[in-house]
Amino acid sequence: MLLDYRGDAGNDQPVFPSPSRRDRGKPLSDRGLRLMMEEISACALIQFSAHFLRHTHATLAKKNGASDFDLQADLGHASPATTAKYIHHVGRVGTSHALRRKSKHR
Repeated sequence: MLLDYRGDAGNDQPVFPSPSRRDRGKPLSDRGLRLMMEEISACALIQFSAHFLRHTHATLAKKNGASDFDLQADLGHASPATTAKYIHHVGRVGTSHALRRKSKHR
């Protein structure tokens, strides 16, 4: 469904471009994005948000070699510290790291 919303947008276009004639080529509006998330969540029977997708994008991009500088630019953050909050789990596998660490402290 996400790919359907993306349509045939190129790499230099917004991730989810507006389908309206007036806003063609511009990013999907906040309202449009919220409606898209509601529709996809209902079909998938799970709750998630655009913010969740931003975190997923940042994490996957970092895992695939994106630099922190590029991620900061992609996400539109003024501060590298903000970007770091999005990618702090990179390099860890699942939740097993937390369980191992917890068992060491007992």
